Amino acid sequence: LLVTAGGLSAAVAKSATAPLERVKLLAQAGEPGNFIQLLTEVVRAEGLQGLWRGNPANIVRVIPNKGVLLMCSDMYKESVRTLLPSWGAAAVSSLSGALAGLTAVLVTYPLELVRTRMAFRICTDETALAYRTLTGSLRQVLSQEGVLGLYAGMTATLVGALPFEGIKFGANEFFRQRLPHGADGRPLPMYALVATAVANPNPHPSPSPTPQS
Repeated sequence: LLVTAGGLSAAVAKSATAPLERVKLLAQAGEPGNFIQLLTEVVRAEGLQGLWRGNPANIVRVIPNKGVLLMCSDMYKESVRTLLPSWGAAAVSSLSGALAGLTAVLVTYPLELVRTRMAFRICTDETALAYRTLTGSLRQVLSQEGVLGLYAGMTATLVGALPFEGIKFGANEFFRQRLPHGADGRPLPMYALVATAVANPNPHPSPSPTPQS
């Protein structure tokens, strides 16, 4: 239930901030103009719905991504404790979190790539139109680049996910151990929330896949 709730919450957050993500991707891809100009150009060329272009793929990605991340973190934690019994709880959480982050990227990366291909340019020509929908974008990548094309740029994302997830999970465990605990032995909810926020200040740790024509 917690994984489902977390995934749905992430989907809502992604949908709410999708216009900001769209403009960010356009700016990163080299589209000229400031934030307002890019926002206006997207609406002019694609309508209001253009601000959410690529968001369905992002939602489809984020739910399994968070589920795999949390599930694998718990699974790997037991193995790391067994293999490295002298390690403290924070170090165990750090290593298991890093491995879980790598696993989540491997499982869900194609959807991240497709989302980026859909959103990184304004839909004004035939090339961009081919990436208008999730299924159309998948077909386009497969037809032009093959199955390996779905993993283009994944190395950079893995390199970013490894330290980010490791530090995030390790820092969260470190802070939780030092917070006031309730009668059930768990950190008090408000303190646990603060620990999670401090450990995870950036919701977008990994670099986006390199856009290609």
